[in-house]
Amino acid sequence: MSGQARYISEANHAFSLKGSADDLLEAAKLAVKVKDKIILKEILVEMLGRKQNRETKKKKPNHKLNSYIPAVEEYFKSLDDE
Repeated sequence: MSGQARYISEANHAFSLKGSADDLLEAAKLAVKVKDKIILKEILVEMLGRKQNRETKKKKPNHKLNSYIPAVEEYFKSLDDE
């Protein structure tokens, strides 16, 4: 797999950190399901980076991405609580 490809072994699911916001959210849901905090953090960092890059480059906000970030943050917090 390339440097951007990731694999959630417990869920038998491969995805790319350069995939769509929908792909990242789906991977985040699976990561929570199998309690893979490392992958979940990578997904969250990627999403936050994309948001920041759009702001830096003065591009229009990606509303879908922006709406998914709080959900992924909550997923991450839910694993901290366990």
